[in-house]
Amino acid sequence: MQGTGNTTDGTNSGNVPLELPTNVRWGFTREGLYAYRHYQHWIPITKQLHVPFMNDNWPGLSWNEAAALLNGAGVWIKDSTHFSGNDVRADIKEFHILHDGTTRIVSFAENETLPTATPSRWQGGGFNVKVTAEMLETPKSIRTLSEQLVAKLFPNGLPHKDQK
Repeated sequence: MQGTGNTTDGTNSGNVPLELPTNVRWGFTREGLYAYRHYQHWIPITKQLHVPFMNDNWPGLSWNEAAALLNGAGVWIKDSTHFSGNDVRADIKEFHILHDGTTRIVSFAENETLPTATPSRWQGGGFNVKVTAEMLETPKSIRTLSEQLVAKLFPNGLPHKDQK
């Protein structure tokens, strides 16, 4: 049975489609795929944080079963800027797992605008900074590394205390 995808405040998380065809057992919205991707990391897995997430959104669907079906359907493309190494294919609007165990990808209609960036609050972001042993040897080299990291984290400059 499809989960509600509800958040703790009773609102819908957007992870689960509001309406599904009768032959669909579980459905993922694009937002739901990004939320799932957010848990593709050793910390939430080892702390079992993915278990309540799956139960709230897709009760009865195991993490490993979902991973195999998502991978098998080609939902993910490689993305080295995200810690999971994955991104959702640009054409995917929804992903369905049918009662018979087969999967279906629902693409955006021709008249719909394709998303240009991760729409999720879970996007996580990412960047690459090459760190070498020499960068950690002197206070000056550590400062240079720190400046590079700050520039990546805050491309528009450091926020002021009054900014949120």
